[in-house]
Amino acid sequence: MKDLSSLSALQNLKILDVSDTEITDLSPLEELGNLERIHYHGSHVDKESQSVKALKEKGVEII
Repeated sequence: MKDLSSLSALQNLKILDVSDTEITDLSPLEELGNLERIHYHGSHVDKESQSVKALKEKGVEII
């Protein structure tokens, strides 16, 4: 999986594991109202990106 945009409709998604994927952009997840936690160990996510900061501000735990 390289793109998370297809997950934007899953409003009940609470935990997502993108570990060891080629995902780089978490911004599609900013619209998910019930998201609680994202696991990203070994992924290509920029830990200082605006989308990561925005998700953390919404209370999403990013591990």
